[in-house]
Amino acid sequence: MERPTKPLRELKKDYYHFLEYIPVYLKKLRELLGKEFLDFSQEEVKQVVDLYLKYYKRPEKLDLAREEFNNMIDAYLGTAFAHYHGGHWWLNTSKSDLAYGTPNIIEYGPKGHIWVRINPREWRSSIERYGNWDDSIKRIFRVPPYYKDYENENDD
Repeated sequence: MERPTKPLRELKKDYYHFLEYIPVYLKKLRELLGKEFLDFSQEEVKQVVDLYLKYYKRPEKLDLAREEFNNMIDAYLGTAFAHYHGGHWWLNTSKSDLAYGTPNIIEYGPKGHIWVRINPREWRSSIERYGNWDDSIKRIFRVPPYYKDYENENDD
C-alpha cells in the first residue's frame, strides 16, 4: 500500500469526499452485481472480492476510473465490516502508520473490546497479492460467537 504524499488538508478533503460518496459507491456496486440491495453476506463479500480480482488491473472495462473503482471496493469492505462488527470511519493521521491518510474503521466490537484500526485498502492490497478469497478475509466477515456472550455478560 502506497503512502499518500498529499498535505493533510488535501487528505482530509479526500476523506470527507469518500464519506459523502459511500452511498453512491455502494449503489454503483449494487448495480454492477445486479442486485436489488446489498446484504453483506459471506457470499456477497466473495462476489465483491471476485469482481475486484477480475477488474482491478483494468477498471475502465467497467467504465470506471481506477480511483472510483478502488473507493467503491473500500467503501463496500468497510461498510460490510461495520455491518458485522460495528465501528465508524476515521481518517488515519498518524504519519508513522502505513495507513496514514486513509479511511479506517475504529471502535468496533462489543463494549470493552480492544480494537485496532481496520483498513479496507490493506485488505484490497492483500487480495491483489494473494489473488484469491482466502481464509483470513473470510474470518473478517464472520461475527465471532463470543461477541454475543460478551454483550450478554456486560449489558447495563
